[in-house]
Amino acid sequence: MLCLGSSPSCAAAASAGRRLGETRQPTSVTRIVLAALLLAAQLALSPANGAQAQSLADPYQIFARARAYWLQQRYPPLVEYNVAVSVIEGGSVKIERYWSAYDSVDQQIMVDPISDYERAHPTYAAHGVSIKIPLLSSVVGKPQPPTDYLGVPLLAPNYTFGMAQLPKTNPGGPDAAELVREIRAEFHDPAPANRPEAAASPGVLPIIERETVYNRAYRVTLVGVESMYGVPAYHLHLQALRDPGRYRLRELWIDTRTFAPIQLIEGINFVNGPGTGVPWRVRFTRIGDGLYVYDEVALKAMRYDGLVYPQASVAFENIRGVDQLSRLPPLFGPEAPLIMNEPEFP
Repeated sequence: MLCLGSSPSCAAAASAGRRLGETRQPTSVTRIVLAALLLAAQLALSPANGAQAQSLADPYQIFARARAYWLQQRYPPLVEYNVAVSVIEGGSVKIERYWSAYDSVDQQIMVDPISDYERAHPTYAAHGVSIKIPLLSSVVGKPQPPTDYLGVPLLAPNYTFGMAQLPKTNPGGPDAAELVREIRAEFHDPAPANRPEAAASPGVLPIIERETVYNRAYRVTLVGVESMYGVPAYHLHLQALRDPGRYRLRELWIDTRTFAPIQLIEGINFVNGPGTGVPWRVRFTRIGDGLYVYDEVALKAMRYDGLVYPQASVAFENIRGVDQLSRLPPLFGPEAPLIMNEPEFP
């Protein structure tokens, strides 16, 4: 956990929070990948309209600009939110909510593995414990519902689904243009001639001149321009050229004005569990200066622990930046039969 303050309690909480998971240290490879995306961006837009509608025919250009859009996002150092896991089971809608937090400086996720439902029902089976009372069983032989419908959600609210690798939040640190200059200086690469570098402004999207991904993972096709929730959107179809379990994007809708991802469909979701066997639809929303996941909805029924869920979804609720967490996170990572988490950037 990260607390913005210098009190002993904040320091102790921060030490506890950082033990929840491993933090990947920046590497030169990571900086090179980030710089490659930024170097592909020409920092220029019409001064009259920073979100000017544009018409592109090259699907790779559109996809590249959507990836660049992610790199323009700014997140608070500490974010709190609730993850709501919803399923239909036995004809009833069942929802569990989990308090969660995200440290964008260390890129660590914190979650309370005890849901609001479990707290409101103390007799509910605890993680890893099977409680069976034959005389009170409603149906003999019926599978007991799992404590966590799809597993304990260990999910970041700004996951990019493989579109970009977000840099760590560095309050007061170098901006994107400065990072580009640092990488050029490190590799003795002068700025391209006849292309003045304009200063980056908040909310201004870099314009991609050309697709610079040499080892493409997808074949991208422009289906057309469609209205998505009242917003004109490029509809891209993506076909993985290798390792479809890793490169999961199948459909992507991108705002024609800002190149912000609006919605996507991926072939499978999460690392383990029933979500890895069905396609999912994901929607995004913008809060403050950042793009966040709004919800993820399974597009087919799934089976888990002997039960069938005709419908299942995960929603991110009440996302907000905070100065310090409203509660102390668990000292250790969640221990449950199933952890619902996302794969790392491919």
